[in-house]
Amino acid sequence: MARIYKIESRSRPGHFRVAGVFRYTRWNKTGKIWDTLGKLRSLITMIINGGNADQFEDWEIVEYEVVEVARYRVDEIVRPEVLTKILSK
Repeated sequence: MARIYKIESRSRPGHFRVAGVFRYTRWNKTGKIWDTLGKLRSLITMIINGGNADQFEDWEIVEYEVVEVARYRVDEIVRPEVLTKILSK
């Protein structure tokens, strides 16, 4: 089973960290997804090396399991007229 990781704000539940190494952390309701814990650790290391570790107190790492629910062909998702227009170029 695949796992993904997000950083959630403790002071603003439901708000997740947006990608990038910022002095002031940006949050929104979707946030950035890391597909490995190693990549998330890499971000944390960069922030520590930049002297910005004070922002960690508000962070909580959330781990999700990704479950495949269904598969679709492209023509099942995109309206036929849009698909025809794209393919006719």
